[in-house]
Amino acid sequence: MVDEGEIHRMAHSKDADKRITALKLSGTYFPDLSDKEQATLDLLALTTDRDSNVRLHATSALGSVFAHVTDKDEGWKELLALIKDKDRTVQDQAASALRSAFAHVTDKDEAWKELIELRKNRDSGVQYLAAGFMFSSFALVPDKKQAAKDLLELAKDRNSGVRRRLADVMVPVITHIADKGEAWKELIALTKDGDIEVQMRAAGGLGPAFNHINDKVGATKDLLTLTKDENYYVRLIAADALGSVFANVNDKKKAWKELLALTMDGDKDVRTRAAGFLGSSFIHVPDKDEAWKELFALTKYVDGNVRLHAADALGSVFPHVPEKDKAWKDILALTGDEDKDIRRSALGALGPAFTHANDRKQALKDILMLTKNKDEIVRSSAKDTVVLVFTHDTEKVQTWKDILSLTKDEDRYVQRNAVDTFVSVFPHIPDKDEAWKELFKLTKGEDRDLRYLAAAALVSVFTHLADKEQATRDLFELTRDREIFVRVPAAVFLVSIITRLTGKKQAWKVLDAFTTDRDRIVRLLAESFLLSAFDHVNDEKQVLKELCTITEEFRDARSIFLAEALRDPTPAQLTDREQTEKDLLELTTAKDSFVRWHAADILSWVFIRVHDKEQATEKLFLLTDDSDSVVRCFTAAILGSAYPHITEKERVEEKLYTMAKDEDRVVQAYANHSLGSVYIFKATEAKSEEDFRDDLEKALEFFERSKNDPFSYSRLYHPFYRSFHRIIFKEEEAEAGVQEFFNETKRTVKIPGNEEKVLESMENLGNDLRKTQNLPKMDIESIRSSLNTCRQDCEHAVTIWVKVGDHFPALYTDH
Repeated sequence: MVDEGEIHRMAHSKDADKRITALKLSGTYFPDLSDKEQATLDLLALTTDRDSNVRLHATSALGSVFAHVTDKDEGWKELLALIKDKDRTVQDQAASALRSAFAHVTDKDEAWKELIELRKNRDSGVQYLAAGFMFSSFALVPDKKQAAKDLLELAKDRNSGVRRRLADVMVPVITHIADKGEAWKELIALTKDGDIEVQMRAAGGLGPAFNHINDKVGATKDLLTLTKDENYYVRLIAADALGSVFANVNDKKKAWKELLALTMDGDKDVRTRAAGFLGSSFIHVPDKDEAWKELFALTKYVDGNVRLHAADALGSVFPHVPEKDKAWKDILALTGDEDKDIRRSALGALGPAFTHANDRKQALKDILMLTKNKDEIVRSSAKDTVVLVFTHDTEKVQTWKDILSLTKDEDRYVQRNAVDTFVSVFPHIPDKDEAWKELFKLTKGEDRDLRYLAAAALVSVFTHLADKEQATRDLFELTRDREIFVRVPAAVFLVSIITRLTGKKQAWKVLDAFTTDRDRIVRLLAESFLLSAFDHVNDEKQVLKELCTITEEFRDARSIFLAEALRDPTPAQLTDREQTEKDLLELTTAKDSFVRWHAADILSWVFIRVHDKEQATEKLFLLTDDSDSVVRCFTAAILGSAYPHITEKERVEEKLYTMAKDEDRVVQAYANHSLGSVYIFKATEAKSEEDFRDDLEKALEFFERSKNDPFSYSRLYHPFYRSFHRIIFKEEEAEAGVQEFFNETKRTVKIPGNEEKVLESMENLGNDLRKTQNLPKMDIESIRSSLNTCRQDCEHAVTIWVKVGDHFPALYTDH
């Protein structure tokens, strides 16, 4: 327990240090003292001590314990007196104490009057402090009307700091002022203050204060007057205020004219600020047709910022324009503007405007016509606009029927893109089965191109259907269509889902149709069909028989089928593996290019398990000069993956360097990718850190050349090995490198979110990168071993992705 008697004795000691000690103890233990009245008397007495250091500590203690002193009114008076102390540090301490003490004063109205009196002090510093107390205490004063009136007097204060504080609180002050007109005048005056900070703070209050002013006519007139001020900053303030209160001004027509005038102001900041309010103000303008014309005219104005703000506003104001047909045409016209930013804004406006267009079907056609635009941004955005609108459309049924009707439009571009758009919106159509039926009808029309587009569209939307059995029967029907371009999409899709078909009898009906089809491409599909169906039938001899009876041009189909089995390291159905390998190698020299690239494709999968690798290598070297670019593509890919297993490595490199200069860009891409793989392997055998780094960086160069081609695996390899390089050589932390790899790969490769094996392969690669963080520096053996693991996991990931789906498109689809 503290000795209160000792504190009292020290407070009256002749020794100043003891008096200060008493103050420190009192300030610390005051709430716990039993005789607070005596402690209060001692404390107040020391505030007038002859020693300034004692007064300073007394002031500090009084401020800290003010809530507990027994005579708060006397304490308040002492603090007011200390504000006038001859010692500046005592003044500052008293100022700090006063701010917190006001909340505990008994008669706050009287205390407020005393602050007003303090403002009359001759000392400008004391005057400034008193003004600060007024601002901080205003919220606690009971008589706010008088207090607000007193604060308003500070607008004439010579100290700019005081005027700045007043500008900050003008809005709450005005709410308590009886004569709000007078308060508004003071605020307007502050916007023209000689201090720019005062101007800025007052400007921020114009908008909120305007709503409290009864005389809106006069207040509006004041704002409009400010828009013509000689000072650009005052005009800037006026633009902000006018735009923010536009809904409440009395003369909106005149206000709109002034806002438009400000968009042509001599100062670019004023122009930009005014233009930014055009969209929000438009809804309140009386003559909206005229306002639309004026707004649209600004999209051609010389100032780029004004043009852009005007164009951005078109979509939001469109619902309020009476002449919507004219307004729609205006927006369409802007999609061809020479300014790319204006084109983007116009395209963005089409979406919000579409739902309010008078003729929505024509609006759809107009948007689809934009797919012919020379600008790629316009073309790609046109369909996206319809899809975006459709997802939020309340009239989806009518809209999708309108889209479907445009598939019969006389303009081929509109027709084609209507089908494409229909596919895009299909997931959002309420009755998908009905939509399927309508789309299926298009495959029966007279227009050959439309029938093909419809067939391809049916395949694209199949997965979204609930009734897949009927849809499957419809596709089976299309495989017997008179036109190959209708049969092929249906056939290709059925091949892809044949292993999931529940009825084998139905599947074999399709097989019969395929194997006897009059068209070469469909018969080739029959081969693929049989290969994919092999593991799901009971009579393997019947399958082989069917394969061998597919027209003479595919007489090698049986060999290809058997070679396909080589993909499985332990094929149960393969009885003569060596002979099958010979058949496969022989097919690489077949006359038919389809057979050669098919053989090369399979060879790329099975090279590591081929017994006679020397002969297989020679066949590959011959294929590097094949006349068919697809065959050369496969060959370039094989040479990269097979490099570790080929004896003549220098010859492989020579061939790949030559192919990297091939006339076909896809061949170049695969050759560069394979060269990257070659140097990754070399790095795994490097003898020194210098050689390792050199090989790894050469690999990155080749992957860099190849990564932008949509057919190249470098879209995975480049970001992965780049992150590996940065982590190994301590250019970044492992987690940052992993995240960079994930982000880049997701951006360039279509990774399905529901494929567990794909996601697992990604995480494995990420873990490989994390492990490299802890490798010992300069330990070449550990680094090489880590890279070798990464190389194998990277190849494994590609294998998984290719099996899962079209994440790396099949070469033959675009050749």
